Amino acid sequence: METARLLRQLRTSGRLAQLRPYLAPDHCEAILDVILAVDQLAVAADELRSAVGDTIGEATADLYDFTAAANALELFSRDVELVDDQVRGDEASVVIQVASRVPLNTVRFRRIKGRWILQTDPPIAGLPGAVLELAAAMRRCAVEQRRNHWTIERLNKELDRRTQGPRTVLRHLQTPVGSGSENGAPS
Repeated sequence: METARLLRQLRTSGRLAQLRPYLAPDHCEAILDVILAVDQLAVAADELRSAVGDTIGEATADLYDFTAAANALELFSRDVELVDDQVRGDEASVVIQVASRVPLNTVRFRRIKGRWILQTDPPIAGLPGAVLELAAAMRRCAVEQRRNHWTIERLNKELDRRTQGPRTVLRHLQTPVGSGSENGAPS
């Protein structure tokens, strides 16, 4: 479906504001907030991994690869393949594969006033704040790691301490945000 491809192009090129006409108005801003927060988390994770690689070693840095965070947004994830689509009148479904994972997921669209609108569940309240808090804690750990050259044990202790609050919030989340997915399983 052409609209799904367009949304992927807008997402990957960073033109998030141009997604607005294709999102349900009652969820639009919340979905954009989640996308921006997860982008910040992915950047922070890359910074932490880089700091560990520079101070401890690349083999150890691989233990701090949190790139899965960038693939928690279904259609708006970093690594998405559009597999199939079906259109029936004013309803459409697009089967996607996120980061080579199975099962595949289905996102739904509805044609409203001539435009295909992505149908999503409402984002979970507080999610963007928790994700941003987690990103900030990871960034602080990356800075401290570069400054202090912590041991792995100390880094793990600091990461655990500094990310405990947001991780607790995130653990309680059960459904990928903005998915509208068939299976409802966590990504």
